[in-house]
Amino acid sequence: MGAAAVKAVLDLRKHGMAEDMQAPMLIGIAVSAITGLAVIAFFLRFLRTNSIRPFVIYRIAFGALVIALAMSRQ
Repeated sequence: MGAAAVKAVLDLRKHGMAEDMQAPMLIGIAVSAITGLAVIAFFLRFLRTNSIRPFVIYRIAFGALVIALAMSRQ
């Protein structure tokens, strides 16, 4: 469990929370931590065999579009 998740759990215990919200909150924290770790592992594995060039091109094109739209509204 990450440091932020541990802090969230400790804050919940310290400040309290409605009884009916404790279980959903803890489940949400756990699912978020597990999902985050899985995505990081997947992305690191992906980067070992693939390039991020298409993503870079997409981000540059999208950024240019956003700048063009912002300038056209002035």
